[in-house]
Amino acid sequence: MGCSNSKVSESNPTMRMLEYERMAEQAEKGLKVEPKVLDNEDWKEGLISARTFYNWFHAGFCSAYIQNPQYMLIIDFRNIEDWLKERIKTSIHYKHFQNIQKFVDEYVHIILYDKDGSSIGNVRSPIRKLYLRLKSHGFEPRIILGGYKYLSRPHFSSLRFRPNTIPYASQVGLEGCSTETLDIAAKHNSESETEEPEHELEVVRPSPGKIEPERKSISWLPSMILEDSLYLGQYDQASNPAIIKSLGITHVLSTSRTRITKIKGLVYIMVNKTSFSIDTIRLTNSYIIEAIANGGRVLVHGCDGLDQSAAVVISAIMQYHTATLEDSLYYVAYSRPGLCLSNHRMRILWELESELFGRNVTELETLWI
Repeated sequence: MGCSNSKVSESNPTMRMLEYERMAEQAEKGLKVEPKVLDNEDWKEGLISARTFYNWFHAGFCSAYIQNPQYMLIIDFRNIEDWLKERIKTSIHYKHFQNIQKFVDEYVHIILYDKDGSSIGNVRSPIRKLYLRLKSHGFEPRIILGGYKYLSRPHFSSLRFRPNTIPYASQVGLEGCSTETLDIAAKHNSESETEEPEHELEVVRPSPGKIEPERKSISWLPSMILEDSLYLGQYDQASNPAIIKSLGITHVLSTSRTRITKIKGLVYIMVNKTSFSIDTIRLTNSYIIEAIANGGRVLVHGCDGLDQSAAVVISAIMQYHTATLEDSLYYVAYSRPGLCLSNHRMRILWELESELFGRNVTELETLWI
């Protein structure tokens, strides 16, 4: 975008701003409705939403990336008693950090969280201090907005882990624990000499490169596009009753050539892959938006969830939020990296944008994924 050649506009910032506003008004003329701007939920100071964290945690291409011990370092800044009771899967307590800090550069993501997000603004809090220290060394740590309290919502249950055993004191460094907690830990240590703990109950040990049983048990889940209402996944996930139950899915929209195994109690709709058109996405948009309006949770899937099924989700976001093709495309791509929409799908979505706003807002040639 450029300004006019006026000397006044070149020399006066206020005049330049007014000219930009006039140009924006001109650009919006002829639109049926003004497009809404979608936020990708990646805020300043390294804050990320719980939905973004869910998508990073459960991301994958052929399986969940979290299976790789170097994918994500998650550090808990709550009281250690709370960490012992329940925590994010694979997380370590911040008092462990000194044991592995020399390995920090091996991780793709570094995630920090506290009890409820309130300590982030306190410059003296441990989470704030570590965040700034990591930033000063060139890392990009992220802090979960709302902390563990927000993750206590039912639709984030796949992120949480409640151990039924107490870790050995030597493994967690129980400084500051209550006498009761220390007594429980001591009792467990004495009992463990004669009874081997079950593998699925073992705690996460701060040992880079070690694949804990807890990590192995994490499922690769569909991407959460709209919190607790719209998911995008692939064939295997839609056919897994455990995943369907854990997410509370009520409606399934399939674009896969392979017929999935239907699960009792769900509402299904199948989209013919060879006849994808503007009429098709009008139908799928109605199905998705109506289901969400009635409190349902929709899983859209294809073979891999990256082309036609992604186009279905993008079209639903465009209509649901009255958003442009460009904004909706990048919003979904941020939630589910790896999208690869064909030219045909993009043309159909562009046609929908023209239908929504009266003319096209997005320059199709400038888009890339």
